[in-house]
This record gives sequence, C-alpha cells and structure tokens, in this order.
Amino acid sequence: MANSQINISINARDNASAQVAAVSNNISNLNTTIINISQVLQGLNVTWDMLGEKVKNFATAGIGANAVLESLQTKLTGLISANSAYFTP
Repeated sequence: MANSQINISINARDNASAQVAAVSNNISNLNTTIINISQVLQGLNVTWDMLGEKVKNFATAGIGANAVLESLQTKLTGLISANSAYFTP
C-alpha cells in the first residue's frame, strides 16, 4: 500500500477581502476629499467675513457722512431764515 498526501492551499485574499479593501480605499479617498472641501469652505468663510466687515465699515461711514450733511443742511436753513428775517424791511 502506498501513502499519498493531499496539500490544500487557501488564498486569504479572496474576492470578498479584495472588495473590502477597495471600499476602504474609496472611503479613505472620500474622507480626504471632504477634508479638502472643508478647508476651502473655511477659507471662503474668512473671505466672506472680511468682505462683510468692509461693507459694514463702508455703510457706517456713509451713514455718518449723511448725518453730517443733514446737520449742515439744517444749520444752513436756519442761517438763511435768520438772514432773511434780519434784512427784511
């Protein structure tokens, strides 16, 4: 009688583990993309904040200048009235 041996080799990298590795790589790439988009949005937010601050400062200066002009107009109207009353016979 002869002895015979059967050797079985099982490859651990079957189709399922290859799919899991692919999904893991896709998730990692998606995570990197989300981080990059987040950084861009943070940069845009800073830009919008800076722009908003400049618009606010411009509007505040315009409102202040308008208040000064209205005050000058009121004073000028008073001077014209006083001058007319003084020189009217």
